[in-house]
Amino acid sequence: AKNREGRVVKVEGNPLHPINQGKLCMRGQAALQGVYNPDRIQTPLVKDNGDWRPITYPEAENLLQRKVEKSIAGGKGRIRMATQVEGDTLLKLFAESLAGWGSRGLLVFEPFAYESLKTANEVVFGKPGLASYRMEEADVLVSVGADFLETWLSPVEYARKFKAMHAVSDGSKGRFFHISPYQSLTCANADLWLSCRPGSEAAFALGLLNQALRLGRRSGLPKNLRHELERAASPFTKEKVTQATGIPVAAFDKVIQALIQAQKPLILGTGTAAGPNALQTDVVANYLNQILDPDLRMIDFKDRHRVEIAAGRAEAVQFFSALDDEAVDLLLLNSVNPLYAMPSGSGVRKALEKESRFVVAFSNFMDETTMLADLVIPVRLPLETWDEYSGRATIVSTLQPAMGKLTDARHIGDLFIKAVSGKTGGGDRYKNYLASALMAKGRIKTEATWVGTIQQGGIFESSKPKAQQKEKPQKTPTRSVNDLLVDR
Repeated sequence: AKNREGRVVKVEGNPLHPINQGKLCMRGQAALQGVYNPDRIQTPLVKDNGDWRPITYPEAENLLQRKVEKSIAGGKGRIRMATQVEGDTLLKLFAESLAGWGSRGLLVFEPFAYESLKTANEVVFGKPGLASYRMEEADVLVSVGADFLETWLSPVEYARKFKAMHAVSDGSKGRFFHISPYQSLTCANADLWLSCRPGSEAAFALGLLNQALRLGRRSGLPKNLRHELERAASPFTKEKVTQATGIPVAAFDKVIQALIQAQKPLILGTGTAAGPNALQTDVVANYLNQILDPDLRMIDFKDRHRVEIAAGRAEAVQFFSALDDEAVDLLLLNSVNPLYAMPSGSGVRKALEKESRFVVAFSNFMDETTMLADLVIPVRLPLETWDEYSGRATIVSTLQPAMGKLTDARHIGDLFIKAVSGKTGGGDRYKNYLASALMAKGRIKTEATWVGTIQQGGIFESSKPKAQQKEKPQKTPTRSVNDLLVDR
């Protein structure tokens, strides 16, 4: 963070960080503007007869504590919370606070939770998380919609890996095929973009699966699974794929020939926001990886993406619809906007507008959900505070104040520590909690290692891939392959 006269004026990636290696995506560059946004809420607001009334931070903290105490007095399970994806330490504090208040766990909400990809990984590999991909090692890459140079999973990381696989080495380079209905930034960088009809990606993937099985790429598959895949994919001949997608047979042949001849092929499924056939497409992409690369050398389930902790859409709907049944008096929302991100029939508005329920939004901007809150408490932004975040399972990235405060906002961790203990304290209470949590995990052992961690920007294990245990396909899929893959 480039700091001038106490204010950050430019941000970039950390050169020591194994994921970004000094680079930053477009959204990361633009995030700096949130600090100086003229619409940023400067002081806590409480709703008074339908209008917002500014109050001081001590008044907001005391009001929050009174509401917590009142809810606790009413019985167990009367406080619930929804939060954005946060670091382990902050989520641990939230969970401990709710448990201390006699309430159940929190909802980790993410508008795009990659639900179809997580489900496809569970169906095919028996692993419901979000694996990372060794794209840099692939010699042929096929994406059926995944916009990995824009928003998909980890765009800075995959942009670097794509550059490595696409660079000329020893007189050759990897080839990239992208299938999608529109020309995104990702497909603009493809060697061949195949423009398909919207919603036909699954048909294209099933056509690839049919050809792979027809050309004998079926070794290692259990007999019953092979028969199910053949039955599901057999209707998707080249002619059927052309009819469904609008992609010429010649272009389809180029993709299948490249995959069959590849030594290290990698197939990616759908993008961040996909249509009704997303699960079908992601399941087929996983089976293609399993068939064309039985050792799954390009997929790493040991170093998964953190966004996998986000709840699925059904769980989010259940969370808000069950608030009335659970007689919840106090609802806490940390930087989430479910009213905007979820459909109108999901019950979010009803949950927020109930008169007997007090809604607290820890938010810096007046979005759709924050507008329906009873109390708005602005909190410090990442450039203003101490914290940690692990983008992937094997690393810890640390945050520290990179600039002076523009407002008197507290860290949300300090607000929770005060609400739990009822005691006031200095502004470093969460910093101490953070250091203690990392020490309890064995990630730091002494003050010297803490200082070194801060100087480096985190705790990073070797980014070199370790020898991976072979990912064995399930002999009996968790769900019927035929039900998932048959075109409806």
